[in-house]
Amino acid sequence: MNEFISKIKNTITEEKALELLYKNINKTPLIEMAVSMANQFHKGVTRKSGEPYIVHPILVSTLVAHFDGSEDMVCSALMHDVVEDSDCCIEEIEMKFNQNIANLVDGLTKINADEKLYTSALSFGKLLNSSKKNPEVLIIKLCDRVHNMLTLDSLPVEKQIRISEESLHIYSGIAHKLGISVIKILLEDLSFKYLQPHSFNKIKKYIDSHSQDLHLKLNSFISTVTAIMFKYGFKKDDFFIDKRIKHFYSIEQKTKRKAINIDEITDLLAIRIVTKEKIDCYKALGALHIEIDPLVTRFKDYIANPKENGYQTLHTMFFFNGVVIEAQIRTEGMHQIAEHGIAAHWKYKGKDIKFPDMSWIDDIDYHNKVDKEIVLDEYDSAKHTIFEKNEITVYSKDGEKFILPIGSTVLDFAYLIHTEVGERADKAFINEIPVNLLKPLKNGNVIKIQMGETPHYRCSWIGDLKTPRAIKLLKLSCREKIRELDKKIGRKIIREIFGIDRKTALDWLKKENILEKNYKAATDSIYLINMVANLKKYAKANFKLFLNKNRFKIEKQKFTNIVVYSNHKFKTVLFDSCCHPKRGDEIVGFRKRDKVIVHHKMCNNAREMMEIDESVIFVKWTKDSPDIYTVIFTLENKISALADFLQDLTKDKINLVQINTHDDYITRKTIFKAIIEKRDSEAKDIKDKIGRHCKIIEFIKATDPYKS
Repeated sequence: MNEFISKIKNTITEEKALELLYKNINKTPLIEMAVSMANQFHKGVTRKSGEPYIVHPILVSTLVAHFDGSEDMVCSALMHDVVEDSDCCIEEIEMKFNQNIANLVDGLTKINADEKLYTSALSFGKLLNSSKKNPEVLIIKLCDRVHNMLTLDSLPVEKQIRISEESLHIYSGIAHKLGISVIKILLEDLSFKYLQPHSFNKIKKYIDSHSQDLHLKLNSFISTVTAIMFKYGFKKDDFFIDKRIKHFYSIEQKTKRKAINIDEITDLLAIRIVTKEKIDCYKALGALHIEIDPLVTRFKDYIANPKENGYQTLHTMFFFNGVVIEAQIRTEGMHQIAEHGIAAHWKYKGKDIKFPDMSWIDDIDYHNKVDKEIVLDEYDSAKHTIFEKNEITVYSKDGEKFILPIGSTVLDFAYLIHTEVGERADKAFINEIPVNLLKPLKNGNVIKIQMGETPHYRCSWIGDLKTPRAIKLLKLSCREKIRELDKKIGRKIIREIFGIDRKTALDWLKKENILEKNYKAATDSIYLINMVANLKKYAKANFKLFLNKNRFKIEKQKFTNIVVYSNHKFKTVLFDSCCHPKRGDEIVGFRKRDKVIVHHKMCNNAREMMEIDESVIFVKWTKDSPDIYTVIFTLENKISALADFLQDLTKDKINLVQINTHDDYITRKTIFKAIIEKRDSEAKDIKDKIGRHCKIIEFIKATDPYKS
């Protein structure tokens, strides 16, 4: 594969690109017509590197062909940019080719919108929605991204970083979920090279300098394993063995996660034993365990318990000649699925092979192109979901198996079973022990959920959930509930400003035909000010209210975390301890003489206060206050570790406010405690970014206003 990728990278002429394409797929009239059409619409266009643009789609189609692509897929790859970059239309492609090719090209064509992020969100949603009917569209997109990453040197540094971050966080995750480990590893390492060049070069230097010794150890182990296989009845044609050294990004993640050096990684070296039949995998495993003492705590059976992306292999580890080496045992079919994932579907369809579960796409549905908030929420949720590549297996009380991302909670599990179970979950038990619904799950947990009679709206828990399904369903129910609350809050704010009763407020809003839109008065200060200006005429018609006309002037009052819009003067804003609203949560304010008391909108106490007609005030979060986090972490034990870490924070535009250290004499490591700040980012984004550079022990968002 490395030799093939090298050829792709170094091919810069149309002639050589076509030569490489036809080495991977037979030339057909349909493919020749696609080449001609791509040439027609990309004629005279060059890439930033200076090479003819046509070279790019030809090489993308070559990658597609390499992954057992069909004729339709190769044609679609050849034309994947023509609709987006020229005056060609989908109807023309359908007329000249077929409906399937037209659908694939359409799924690969970006949507244009007025904002770059919104464009990305819509285009990504379109890609995923297209893939529900045609998963081939994702394979073509991944091959497109691979070639873009291979030719990234010609772009400015800012674009290199942006494209690499997108490749790492989204496209390598898609490759993982589709089981295409070859592309996943390639995208991870290429992204790592541009995002953290210092760390990349450090690992490369280590592997290059130790290459001979590492390969000697692997070759020695392979010779021993081969002899054992022959001893237990395997013949030369019954199996083959290859070797691998852990790829660079995986090495980086492991050293950071475990705060260890490269030479301390236990699965740096591995061999793969590929057999004919499934039963042969277990025979080989038994032979090796008889002859070489295994590390018993490191055995995993992914054949009996496949990963969600279809991965099936036996993993076992041995301490051999002073070094730990992993042995992975699988059949030829399992090997193809492990390397090519769903791209091997056409070749192995109908055989006893587990293919990737594509249901994760169903949980990411861009169903509303008008509501930007919903689209961007879905996009953000999708990115986090796709980036998660580690999974756990848990069981229901009836023994049904469920696969969830690491870090998933009991409530994630409840929503995975059924929407109603998640909404009405009241109590939970793990291995028959009662637990909180936000308890993180572990491999092998047996979970029981008890349901209450009515749904629970746990809107402040959204940030604690892991799975897109749970996040999406909870957001949806909370959005509907909060819209209802905002209508009530909007009316109460108007009543407080004008000093009128409920019936009068309803009459005024009906006359202005804004009764259904008045929910905006609870969240949009400009809308509130304009609404008050329009309603003043009704107050002027009331002699008693008109005498107090100056009291209708809405003024902005800014406090540490909160902005208040009111015609009353306030001295302070307090956060009630009953609901602990955090920055970004939906909030409501209540007037208590010269104070404003802030609650989460979904707080039971807030609901009761609205029922008894407490005075409601417009409040919203300030925009200019950065989020502050406390991070406790360890770094690799080397002289430049802290300097490298600080440099990485600067690149990620994270401001270090304070840092302290102390030595842990038990682990012999230095423990760092840092206070950092970052604007306009979610906690998970910050944690992910910092986690690339260190091993996080504890991560706390310190800007929860109730703490102050």
